[in-house]
Amino acid sequence: MANITAQAIDEDGLNNPTTQAAAGGGDAIVSPGDGVVFMFVNGDAAPHDFKVDDPRTRTPSGATTFDPDVTINVAAGQRAFVWLPGDRFTNPTTGVISVSYPGSDVTSCTVAAFRIVE
Repeated sequence: MANITAQAIDEDGLNNPTTQAAAGGGDAIVSPGDGVVFMFVNGDAAPHDFKVDDPRTRTPSGATTFDPDVTINVAAGQRAFVWLPGDRFTNPTTGVISVSYPGSDVTSCTVAAFRIVE
């Protein structure tokens, strides 16, 4: 699992944001604060999924199966942005937001995270 540091965007903007290769074992967004915008760029000729762990949402009373994790499908050659609120997706024990790439070879995919600062 590789660490992704959220890049700050303020009123002056963010010039030359950086991306990094998606890690086959998943990625951890460090210091997410109130939340981040996660970007997944699929540079492959096949669609890929990414899954964001939701460690905080409780199972509804009486549910037999429940998985609050969020899975996003990204078409070949496309990119996706998703808002990840810190109060839902930050693991209270580790302090990171965990992203995985189930069943995918993500060698042609890149990722980045952004946070808004005032």
